[in-house]
Amino acid sequence: MAHLGKNLRSSSLVLAGLLVGSVANMVGHQNRETSIMWTLFAQQTTRRRIRAGGWLFLLTVVSLAPGAASPVAAPTLVYVSNSSDPGAISVICASDNRIIDTIGFDTWAFGLAVSPEGDRLYVGNGLSDRISVVEPITGTVLATIATADTPVSIVVSPDGDRVYAAVRDHPVMVIDAESLAVLATVPVGQAPEYVAISSDGSLLVAANFRSHDVSVIDTATNAVVATVPVGLYPAALAFAPGGPIAWVTAGGSLLISIIDVAQGQLLRTIPTPGPWPAGVVFLPDGSRAYVAILAANQVSVFDVPGEVLLTTIPVGQYPTFPAVSPDGTRVFVPNRGSDSVSVIDTAMNTVVSTIAVSDGPLEAVTAPAPPPQGGIAILIDRIGDLMDGGDLSSGLANSLVVKLQNATKLLTDSIERNDVAAMNAILAFINEVQGLVNGGWLTQAQGRPLIDAAGAIADRILAIC
Repeated sequence: MAHLGKNLRSSSLVLAGLLVGSVANMVGHQNRETSIMWTLFAQQTTRRRIRAGGWLFLLTVVSLAPGAASPVAAPTLVYVSNSSDPGAISVICASDNRIIDTIGFDTWAFGLAVSPEGDRLYVGNGLSDRISVVEPITGTVLATIATADTPVSIVVSPDGDRVYAAVRDHPVMVIDAESLAVLATVPVGQAPEYVAISSDGSLLVAANFRSHDVSVIDTATNAVVATVPVGLYPAALAFAPGGPIAWVTAGGSLLISIIDVAQGQLLRTIPTPGPWPAGVVFLPDGSRAYVAILAANQVSVFDVPGEVLLTTIPVGQYPTFPAVSPDGTRVFVPNRGSDSVSVIDTAMNTVVSTIAVSDGPLEAVTAPAPPPQGGIAILIDRIGDLMDGGDLSSGLANSLVVKLQNATKLLTDSIERNDVAAMNAILAFINEVQGLVNGGWLTQAQGRPLIDAAGAIADRILAIC
């Protein structure tokens, strides 16, 4: 949206009528109901929705201040791995606690990580022993990386160049994020269960469940530089903001071990108020830590500087590995036993929402919503597949591809970027695909994924969930 203000600088009122169909409903798809809204950088917005015959008209009045040209930040999404069989990733809009998508897999989803830009998901698939690399807008699996066993925990380096995976009963894997080549395997303790990386990317830590210790890895050399004994059965760990201190939960000892990672030393321990502490997250300012207590169905809140318990918050059954929103206002807690995610308001330290998700939610991560270009590239590939398979003529395919290529150019041109024109290109694509479905050129099964993905891309362009 950075250049929209330049185009509308002299306007004080913009009337936009977006005809987008409850675009999923146009072809009978119920999994995602696309809701596209013109949010821009409005000071005052009025929306009216009118349904008629399966179409959704969004009429939006946007008041723009003269000279307003601030881009809209990408919204925050919450991804939750679901360890049922088959597995899934639930995608939640952090601003309104609404599930906006479910990405399915043919086997369990365990470890989960997201690239810094939000354009790649790394999903550890149990049973099949692989890491799936996923484009999150369309849910397309771009590639898979074979692992020796279940990848139970995955983390991406802060610069996005490396992916690290804890593989049950095997060395930690070091993967190049660009080529997806395995660069190294690092022997650690017994049964690495969880990995975390420092904010500068220089140190990686692995919690070793059966050897009851933490391996400290220098990421420059991919070598273990220290081994720190902790409590029994460490299951998770996290770096506190702003330093080399990490908190390690040890379920067998009912305590949290606080370690100085740079020095490779155990500093002290804190007892937990219930059995089997699991995931731990810190508020961005480092003031508080939230620890899921799996067997007590609660989250414990600790004052970090004082290392004391502040309160406990009842959640669902068997809370596991939570995530915190970038602004620190919410903590999202997967409850594996009740198939839900509890949303904690950190100002009040109370659950303000409970979200039903797929079976066995295990780990939550937050990330910025992905940029639309990755989804557009997937759409172009899908149209090429339809043409190559003889399901779409080259002329019709080319007409669709041109619209998508135009949208990409409008989104990426550093001088003439125009998000409104890109949005129009996507809407024209949606209308043309719907026309092909109505005219019998494409079946509903062929047109539905194209329209659904294009609707999600439109949401990304408009920077809404």
